[in-house]
Parts: sequence; structure tokens; C-alpha cells
Amino acid sequence: MARVAENSICRMLTATALILVFLAPLHAQERHLSKKITLAVSSVPLEQALATIGEAGNFTFSYNAGMIDPSRRVTVNATNRNVDAVLTDLLGEKVRKKEVGDHVILLMNVPRDEKPEVKTESTVTGFVTEAGTGRALGDATVYEVGGKRSALTNASGRYSVTFPSGETMRTLAFCKAGYRDTVVFIRPVKDRAISISLKPAMPAIEKIPLQQGSLGAGAMIPQEIAIDSMPFVNALVPRRTRINSLNLRIFDTWPVQVSLVPYISTNWKVSGSVNNAFSLNILAGYSGGVRGFELGGLLNIDRNHVRGFQLGGLGNIVGKKTAGLQIGGLFNVDLGHFYGCQFAGLFNWVADTVRGAQIAGLFNYVPTRWKGAQIAGLANISLDHVTGLQLAGLLNVAKEENRGVQVAGLLNYAKTLKGVQVALFNVTAKVESGVPVGFFSYVHRGGYLRAEVSGDEVFYVNIAFKTGTRRLYNIFKVGTNDSLLMNFAYGVGTMFNLGKRFGFNIDLTGSMFFGTRQSFSWYGSQLKLATAFEYLVAKHFSVFLGPAFNFCFYSDAGEQAYPEGLPFYNFYDQYHSGTREQMWVGGVIGFRI
Repeated sequence: MARVAENSICRMLTATALILVFLAPLHAQERHLSKKITLAVSSVPLEQALATIGEAGNFTFSYNAGMIDPSRRVTVNATNRNVDAVLTDLLGEKVRKKEVGDHVILLMNVPRDEKPEVKTESTVTGFVTEAGTGRALGDATVYEVGGKRSALTNASGRYSVTFPSGETMRTLAFCKAGYRDTVVFIRPVKDRAISISLKPAMPAIEKIPLQQGSLGAGAMIPQEIAIDSMPFVNALVPRRTRINSLNLRIFDTWPVQVSLVPYISTNWKVSGSVNNAFSLNILAGYSGGVRGFELGGLLNIDRNHVRGFQLGGLGNIVGKKTAGLQIGGLFNVDLGHFYGCQFAGLFNWVADTVRGAQIAGLFNYVPTRWKGAQIAGLANISLDHVTGLQLAGLLNVAKEENRGVQVAGLLNYAKTLKGVQVALFNVTAKVESGVPVGFFSYVHRGGYLRAEVSGDEVFYVNIAFKTGTRRLYNIFKVGTNDSLLMNFAYGVGTMFNLGKRFGFNIDLTGSMFFGTRQSFSWYGSQLKLATAFEYLVAKHFSVFLGPAFNFCFYSDAGEQAYPEGLPFYNFYDQYHSGTREQMWVGGVIGFRI
């Protein structure tokens, strides 16, 4: 038992230490430029080589045709290399690579000594429709790749974006959830109109309807983006910002983001689509994700993945996976996997698996697998397998299986026990290994549950109830004798198998007995260490017999050597300060069912 607990705690501490130095895997969605590819092409046009790379990485290249020399032939030999390195070899350092949705966009770096353009403006307008049907697509995002300008189409599909005029090439991405992105390159030297038709994405994205007042009546969102439908997020983040975040996936990590509230941010209307290395939210912030450090005066909201250190005055809300250290003044809510340590003044709530430590003032909740340590002032609740330590002031729940240690002030519950439970009350549906330790332990299957009738040299009739496991069970017993002494005992015991029909038990009980002839009053107390050999007569009936050691003390006995109702023989008898102490060896005999 001790070894099981020790090994579980050691594994938990080791995992937590690794997480804290950020060795825990994030398992985020793989970026296109980070994908490993293997291919070999020899003396082919550059355009064909790019198409082959895109096919191998399962994405589409977008670039201005003027960037490609049709006559240039290239050779590519790549074995398990990431896309970014292969492109750098092909295109050199003069080409920037941006990831938006399913596209890798190639842009030319603008020389720093280029003369600034005249500060006039030009406007691009147009309509976004559905390919094939011509139906207007409202709430589609038009985004300037590499910048912060964006627009949202109205109900008729119309949009308008304004740029500084000049010869600098601009890249527009047209995006809408459930549709394939389209990228267009323009030089905004004058006002112009561009209309785009978007094809539905294949395979279709599984969607869920939203309630009235979230993203709009009848709006649909991918099932994985649940954070944008949370009422709390709805109340803080403007609908326009949430729609942009739903439509637009930007894989770049921007160095710094500062926000006052979710709709006033240095990332403007695309804040929910952008990952940040450093994010400072004076009151509250709304970001795509964090790869570093995020500080919020009140609240941090991240739609996707967080890796690093996150601190929120009130709390943190993360839509996908989190790895690192997360501290919330009141709460932490994570809708994906969590790897690391969570601290919260009130509660930690994780919707997926946890590996690490959760520490909260009130409770921790995990609906799936959990491994590490959960510590809470009131309760720890896991609806799946638990491996590690659960420590709570009131209640621990492992709805499926406990493979570690549960310690609670009141109650532990585990469907299947393969570890240790320590609490006032322990309830387990099935014990495969391990043991519950407490005042009362109940095991539905694989436990020890017996009713017992016995007699000894003092209390001739005893009725006992034993519950727990054969390794350790609780004893509740009541007895009486011809002097009308009533004995109430509680204890623990263990049972050893000695064969198919034979067993041997050791019981240790403490009791208080009361006189009842004149009034119900305390008469004395007794400690009994009883051993017995058991013989199984039938499937649910056994008899037992064995010796017992007794230590008894009682007061108000005067100088009489043998108070009424107690044995007249002993090997130790002392009287001092009004209390008599006696020791003797007796025996027990009885049957169990």
C-alpha cells in the first residue's frame, strides 16, 4: 500500500517538474511551415516545385505571379525536412512567408531604404458570394495579410477596405468559417472593385447552432471553437471581433500585444486570430493564443493554445490546449488538454485531460483522464481515471478509476480502486488492488462485508458488522452480558487466507461499556486484540475460534478486586487515583455470514 502511494506521488512530482520547465508537449495543430516533408524533384520549373511542396504539406501556395521566373529550373531533395527550411533554400531570405488558413503566402521583403509613399488612400470594395449558388455571404472577413486592416461583409455580402495608395503589393485574404480561403494580390494605386466567390470547405466542418444573442440568431460555428459561444465571453467581446476570429486563422506569433479591453487592442479587430509572445491586458484581453507570457489585470481570454506563463487577476479562459503555469485570482477555465500547474483562488475547470497539478481554494474539476496532483479546499472531481494525488478538505471523486492516493476530510469515491483512499468515509464500487482507510469503508465488489455473532468471557452475546477489504476492514460491534452491561465497540481488522476453507483474522477494537440496572452510565473502557481461525462451512457461513488479549480500565470501583460483570482472573491488576486497570487473556468464538 505504501509503495503504491509512494510510486504514484513520485511519478506525479517528476511529471510536474518537467512541465514547469516547458518540456511538456503542447500537441497543438501543426503549422504548415513546420511540417516535415520528404520529396525529390529534379530540374523542374520553380512553379511546379512549389506545387509539389504544397501537395506534400497539404496546403496551397499563394503568391504574386511576378515573383516567379518561369524559366528558372530547380532541384529539390528533402528528407524529413520542415517546409520553412526547404522554401528558404529555394527562395532565399528576400521572401517572407505568412500562414493564413490553408494558405502559405509568399511576399517580397520591402527594402528598408525604400522611399515612403505619398499618404493618399485608395479603397477596395466588392462582394463575397458562395460559389455555385451566387448567394451573398454575410459575416465573411477580408484581411490584409501581414497587417491589421480587416473588414466584415454585411448581409448582402458587401465589404470595403481602405489602404494607403502606392505601388507596394498588398495581399487580401477572403475567409469565412466553413469555406475555402481565397487570396488576392493588388497594388492600391486607385479605388477598385473586387468580388470573390468562396467554395464550401471539404470535408464539411461539423457545426453546432448557437443560442440567440451569441454570434447572432441562427449562426453556426465549428464544434471545436466552443469558447466563442460562452455567455461570459459573449458579454465581453464584440460580435464583430468574434466573427473575425471564427473566420480567420493566422499562424504567425506577433511579439507584443497590449489591450485595455477585448475590443481596444493593438491587434485591432483580428486580435482573436493572432498568437502573441507577450500579451499585456490592462483590464481584459482577447487573443488567438500565447507562446510566452500573458498578464491580465482582470481577465485573459485565449481562443486557441497557450504555452508559457499566464496570470489573470480574476481568471483565465483558454479555448484549446494549455502547457505551462496558469494562475487565476478566482478561476481558470480550459476547454482543451492541460499540461502544467494551475492555481486558482476558487476553482480550476478543465474540459479535457490533465497532466500536472491543480490547486484551488474550493474545487478542481476534470471530466476525462487526469494524472498529477489535485489539491482543493472542498472538492476534487474527476469523471474518468485518476493517477496521482487527490487531496481535499471535504470530497474526492474518481468516477471511473483511482490509481493513486485520495485523501479527504469527509468522503472519497472511486468506481474502481487500484490505490489508496484515506477519509472518514470511503465508497468504492470495486477494488482490484490497494485499500481504503477510514472510519467506514464500503466496497460493492471485491470487498469484505460480514455480519458476525460471537461470545467471549465478558460479553456473552456480541453482534458485529465488518466492512471494507480483506486487507483492512472496519468493525462495528455491540454486546451485553448477564450483568446487563452494554458494550459498544469500534475497530479495524485484517483477514488472511490459509487455504480454500481456512482463514485467520486479527481484530483490534476499542469499546466503552455502560451499566444499565439503575441508570445508563459509563462503567469502563476496554481494548481487545483478538485473533481467530476461521473455517468455511458453507458458501456464506463460517465459524471461528481463537484467543484474545484484553486491557480494561474503569473508575468508581472502590477497592473491590473484581467489579460486577468482569472476569475474576487476570495477570495484571492495579488500582490508583480512583481507576482500576486490569489485563487478561481470554477468547472469542462465533460464526459469520
